[in-house]
Amino acid sequence: MLLRFLWIFLIVMGLSSPIFAQQPVIAPKAGDKFKLAQSYEQNGDYRNAARVYQELYANSPTDMNFQGVVRSLSSLQQYSSLLPLVNERLKKFPTLELYSLHAQLLWRTGKTADAEKSWETALSMTTKNPVDFQYIAASQTALRISEKAISTLLYGRKQLDRPTVFADELSQLYAATGNYEKGISEVMTIFTATKNSSLAQGRLSAMMTTPKGKEYVGSALENAASNGDYTTQKLYLWFLRESKEYTRALEISEKIDRNNGLQGRELLEFADITSRDNQYDISLKAYGKVIDRGKNSPNFQSAMYGYARTLDNRLQNSTTLSEKDINEVIDRYRTIIAQFPNNQISADCQYHIGLLAFERMNDQSLAEKEFIRLIKDFKGFPVVASGMVKLGELYIIQDRTGEAEKIFVQTVHEYTNTNLNQADKAAFFLAELEYYRGAIDSASEHYAVLAARTEGDASNDALQRLTLIDQNKQSMDTLKSFAAAEFKERQHKDDEAIKLFQAVVEKAPESDLAEQSLLRCASIDFRRNQQQTGRDFLTKLLTKYPDTIYGDKALLDMGNSYSAEGNKAAAIQAFSDLLAKYPRSILLNEAREKIRKLRGDV
Repeated sequence: MLLRFLWIFLIVMGLSSPIFAQQPVIAPKAGDKFKLAQSYEQNGDYRNAARVYQELYANSPTDMNFQGVVRSLSSLQQYSSLLPLVNERLKKFPTLELYSLHAQLLWRTGKTADAEKSWETALSMTTKNPVDFQYIAASQTALRISEKAISTLLYGRKQLDRPTVFADELSQLYAATGNYEKGISEVMTIFTATKNSSLAQGRLSAMMTTPKGKEYVGSALENAASNGDYTTQKLYLWFLRESKEYTRALEISEKIDRNNGLQGRELLEFADITSRDNQYDISLKAYGKVIDRGKNSPNFQSAMYGYARTLDNRLQNSTTLSEKDINEVIDRYRTIIAQFPNNQISADCQYHIGLLAFERMNDQSLAEKEFIRLIKDFKGFPVVASGMVKLGELYIIQDRTGEAEKIFVQTVHEYTNTNLNQADKAAFFLAELEYYRGAIDSASEHYAVLAARTEGDASNDALQRLTLIDQNKQSMDTLKSFAAAEFKERQHKDDEAIKLFQAVVEKAPESDLAEQSLLRCASIDFRRNQQQTGRDFLTKLLTKYPDTIYGDKALLDMGNSYSAEGNKAAAIQAFSDLLAKYPRSILLNEAREKIRKLRGDV
């Protein structure tokens, strides 16, 4: 906190002034020595830096050398050694900046009464420039004597006769001392003058970390918002959302909308924000209030779509999915399409109907019909490309690879200019189909094209495929067997996929593909909730290949499996084994977080 103060202090220290005036160019030898001191300082060797800077200063008492001495001795906390140098320099350059530094050093060495005198001298040298007072306050803030910094800035405000100057600095200092009432007052002073909501929210957030501070902020904002000012009411609305007082927040949102004639726009914004925050119930209420105003409302369609998407998202985050809930969402989407048959929102609705049928209802026949309807009725809208890719994936599952290829080719041809990411995804699937059927060389060529297009989403996937192919180019038959197993896995033909992966293990037991195959077998079983057989595959991997590079992933999956069964002790043990055996794993943070959650620490 109060970083700005410290920056001001550092900036001013480097400004050209009578104390720190520019000096003639350093002679070559001195220049080399100065660079040596800088090098020591940059590498954290402050002892040697201080030694060299002091030698330079003794020979040439320039500002640059003096600053080096100050920085290095301060880093070593050798304030008593620095104080005599500052005393001596003050005789030649009695400036506000040096007196502030002098006071700081006196305070650090226990000479507080003398420090007070030096700050008083510095204050007597101030001009009409606010930076003078900020500089002195920064020297006091660095010592964590916030009350003195507050006094300095209040004195400066009086001297400058500017009631709002230093409001930002004072708000932070008051917050640091727990004086929330005055801190909030300063924040509101800034806000009233600038209407800078982001700054006000940041400063108020710092005060809302304690119950008392939160109470003060809420009370102050409620009182301030009562005057009907739009921006102040919006700030109060932000506070209510941050405090999770959603019912009251909805009331204020509706009031803002009504008083300012916004025709539902404020309610729609509130609904969108709370939906993104996963506060689905209050979001649906807000959308409902806009929808209730009727079709002639300018925000009716957006509210209808937001309502349906929020229902959909709530459904996706639910642990249990009922057909009734899914059909309710689909009916909402169909209502929007019927009322607004030819626009982007309706195209999105049609896509999500197909997605729900495909991924949630597992109704492939309905999904196919809905995606085909999307392609036919909304041709040209970017979201159609997403539907075409999903339709291609459906065809792969159904073993209709020829039709899948056609739809992927069509996607690339028609949507490269309007939806490049999905067009690239379609191109990736075309390469995948070649890979699955063993046409590795041809697939590699297409992967290479996608990998080179680093701005595309498919680039990383293509690069991973190229790496896999390159690592196994000496065992192409094994790779083709592995690809065939992956194909069955993509088709959700789990038993067939496991048999083929096991065949890879038997065919090439010492290969990396054998280790990956065991991981994939476990993954399939975990996905279909066959936890014990999944763990058996991982145990086989860890036992048969004790030096496997996939050991950390295996232990993470093992822990997740135990956790899914409610076996906390076994899960914690698996995650702990990961931490102990793989101290450089990229999965360490994830494992630690899971352990904390299982222990109830978070």
